[in-house]
Amino acid sequence: MDYDLSAEQRQVRDAFARFCDERIAPQAAALDEAHAFPRELFGQLAGMGLFGMRYPEDVGGSGMQLTEFCLALEEIARGSMSLAACAAMQSLMGTKFLHMLGNADILERLFKPALRGEKIGALCMTEPNAGSDLDGIATHARKVEGGYRLSGQKTWVTSAPVADFFTVFAKAGEAKKLTIFLVERGFEGLQLGRAIEKMGVWALPTAELAFDECFVPDSHRLSKEEGDGEGHLRKTLAEMATELEAATHLVYRAAWLRDAGKPHHKEAAMAKLFASECAARVADQAARVYASYGYAMEYPVQRYLRDVRFTLIGGGTSEILKLIIAKEVCAS
Repeated sequence: MDYDLSAEQRQVRDAFARFCDERIAPQAAALDEAHAFPRELFGQLAGMGLFGMRYPEDVGGSGMQLTEFCLALEEIARGSMSLAACAAMQSLMGTKFLHMLGNADILERLFKPALRGEKIGALCMTEPNAGSDLDGIATHARKVEGGYRLSGQKTWVTSAPVADFFTVFAKAGEAKKLTIFLVERGFEGLQLGRAIEKMGVWALPTAELAFDECFVPDSHRLSKEEGDGEGHLRKTLAEMATELEAATHLVYRAAWLRDAGKPHHKEAAMAKLFASECAARVADQAARVYASYGYAMEYPVQRYLRDVRFTLIGGGTSEILKLIIAKEVCAS
């Protein structure tokens, strides 16, 4: 379905669709069986501008919208979920905090090369005893002359065996608040741990990392202040809360109209459409916040993610609701 795609958006979709058909799909099975990072395809995606698609032009990106990125990633995933996952990590969380917080040297030496596919980034937040529970993160940073010493362990680190740099969340300062650090491969005290065998996405290497008094220079503390890391993560939870608040108001307004005996069919359809789609988005985002644990049966978020699908069907599908709304709008 084309929705209301612009000509540029259709060009993006078609370009990645051709790339999927011609380059990804024919070798997807072999990549999976090899359990190897798809370096050649990864580099070709960089050449197509995928990794910089969501970043502004002044830092080497192309300044496109989320829609274009989603269209591209959908086509990549059609050929190989492993490659799509590698690309998503590089395009988003693997480079996000460098762009937000990195100094000029980091931007030139790591961030921009990452957009060109010359460097690979990874995010280190999940720990053996802490996934989305930020308070449970045990990795800590001890201030020393010229920098910090990081100690702790991270698990489920996507692209860890091949990554050139890692964005690491650790507790620092007397208050022991989350702080964001940049650790480069080769730093003293950084140790690659065991590889994690997964049921799927075999071409996406995942492993543990250990920090044994790993020295990180002051220039590589991405946080402007010790303890501001949680604030950057909470922005995503704030967006989720805003969507839920909007959905709540639509639902209660429709209920009020019904109770007051006023016309309410359009408003009821709008409330159901927005609330159900919002619930699905928030459940998906919540599962992502949990990282790998969002895919495990251990936490209830997986149940929310499964059960929320019913709201998209029961009481009228989103497509039917849109027809009802359109009919009401045209008749008014």
